[in-house]
Amino acid sequence: MSKTTTNLGLYEKESTDGADTFNIQTMLNDNWEKIDAVTGPASELNEGVVKIGSGIDVDENGVISVPTVTVPVSSVNTKTGAVVLVPSDIGATAQTDFVSHQADYVRQPGYAVATGAANTYVASLNPAPTSYVDGMGIAIKISATNTGASTVNVSALGVKALKDPSGSDFAAGSLLVNKIYSFKYDSVSGTFIQQGRGGDANLVTGNIRKGVVIYGVPGKSTVVDTSDCSVTSTGQMLSGISAYGSDGNKFTGTMPLRGSEVYPGWRQGEVSLASSSGRVHLRIPLGAYLTGAPEQGGQLGVYCDGPDFTSANILSGKSIFGLTGTASNIKSIQRGTGNMVNTTSLNIAISSVDLSKAVVLLSYAGAETTPAYRAIKAKLTSSTNINLSMANAINNNNYFSYQVIEFENVKSLQRGDFSLLSSPGPLSVSVTSVNPSKCMLVHSHSIAINTSQYETIGSTLTDATTITFILVDRANLEYKIHWQLIEFN
Repeated sequence: MSKTTTNLGLYEKESTDGADTFNIQTMLNDNWEKIDAVTGPASELNEGVVKIGSGIDVDENGVISVPTVTVPVSSVNTKTGAVVLVPSDIGATAQTDFVSHQADYVRQPGYAVATGAANTYVASLNPAPTSYVDGMGIAIKISATNTGASTVNVSALGVKALKDPSGSDFAAGSLLVNKIYSFKYDSVSGTFIQQGRGGDANLVTGNIRKGVVIYGVPGKSTVVDTSDCSVTSTGQMLSGISAYGSDGNKFTGTMPLRGSEVYPGWRQGEVSLASSSGRVHLRIPLGAYLTGAPEQGGQLGVYCDGPDFTSANILSGKSIFGLTGTASNIKSIQRGTGNMVNTTSLNIAISSVDLSKAVVLLSYAGAETTPAYRAIKAKLTSSTNINLSMANAINNNNYFSYQVIEFENVKSLQRGDFSLLSSPGPLSVSVTSVNPSKCMLVHSHSIAINTSQYETIGSTLTDATTITFILVDRANLEYKIHWQLIEFN
């Protein structure tokens, strides 16, 4: 006796059938056909939906769809008879629990490809979060390399600052285009903090010190610690030489290399202070004095030029800093003689002299019986002329001899003319102050009166500002005097 199953109508034999013949078609093949018709294909992919049975599907998000099935059961979840089952009857979790899990960005970070310009990034998550919460994570692929401090606006919840792991703003070039960076939201600071460093453009050999390896990136051999370097300014190094100072900054030297600029082994200095007796103060130019000329024994010297520092300007017999002088106090002496007859004035041409440094000296002797007539006054009237004058022209010989002396070492020379009648005692003339110990006073005179008597005049430098002329009381004698006062250095 045979029967069929309740749900699919599969053919089955009763145990009481005994040795009934086994029919392959009815007992096997027909049964398989019925099962296959109910279940359909074992696995069918249709636009992301997997079919695991008739009406039972799993979508691309892993959500299982089970249709309501009417099955005659005796009892399910206290339900008996022909009942309609719902997911809760068999302990299934509602699909809304899985959606909530998807939106839990604290447990797992969301991911978004950022949009927006550099520094102001925009990220959209699906499903979209409803608010920023502490610990919320997001991984962002940067849309444009940053140029400074940056922000992000996640799913239109508002702009929040992006910070590096230390909590600081990102430096330019720290967030690279098309690189992914992970962040966690910090509700205390209200910012997204980077988790780890990730793709940092500054993590290159040139930014790492020699001997240090960071994440497999070795330091550059020329990147060294300069904190123990003593260079702090450009003036500590030769011009054109570069080095790195204790602060890490590069210095290019400005110190000039001295010596041999004019001729080997010597550098020109300058007189820095007025020289005192026995000493000259020299200022040595700043710079490095490293190598001297062989003739200097490998040493450098400093010299100063003074156009007046010559042997001709140093007195003969004197030596100044090794330079022996050849100069005399007298530059030149011109001499001459003559006879002044039948004239009261005679001009004598001479070689040019410096009137501020030259005096004329005169002596005379004559056959005239009247002594006053023989007196001759001598005067330099120009740099090339001597004038001799007498009060009266005489017929007898009146011989004279003159000397024009031009000195070298003259500080001042004063001259003067005046006339006076004889009177007893001294007569004073005021002059500009001089040093009497370094002065020479000379004078000459003529007498304008016819007398057989002859009176001479004496002169002396009484003090720094006074010349005194002394004569004997003699009536009717008029003296015409020319004086010269020369002061030497």
